[in-house]
Amino acid sequence: MAETKSVITVSKPVVVFDPLIRYIVTIIVSLLLAQIVCVFGIVANVINIKLFRKLGYQDGVNVTLTALAINDLGALLSELAFLNSGNPFISEWDVVVSKVATGMISGYSQEYFVRVSSAVTTFAALERCLCVTRPLKVKSMITTKKAVMVNLCLFLIYLAYLYVQFIWIGLFT
Repeated sequence: MAETKSVITVSKPVVVFDPLIRYIVTIIVSLLLAQIVCVFGIVANVINIKLFRKLGYQDGVNVTLTALAINDLGALLSELAFLNSGNPFISEWDVVVSKVATGMISGYSQEYFVRVSSAVTTFAALERCLCVTRPLKVKSMITTKKAVMVNLCLFLIYLAYLYVQFIWIGLFT
């Protein structure tokens, strides 16, 4: 019977990018490009909120789209805070609150807004589905008051869920 031997070879890791180039690209992307996108999104969502407010809330769809714009605005503000907490050009001595605390709070806020956004988007998809399947009854099924209550409940349920997690982690760390 033939005996087989396995051979393990260890090689040095191949550096694809120079660490300095990687650092510079990371700085440009996280400190410049991502912040430009965040600011653009913040301005666009403020315009959307004003536009939906001007259109009025006679329709449940406008309520849901306003809730989505408010939620996206919160997510972008959280992302902007998170990007600034990781800014290597701001030293720990220059800030009033620790960069680690700012990063943790903004990270949890970002998670909250992302989860609420998915739930509000699901509710908007349900509204659109009802518009197709029950076109004559959808106005009576999803009124403005019901849309406000559903969106408010989504915000509060996820707030309670993530707030408990945030406090729980704070107690044991």
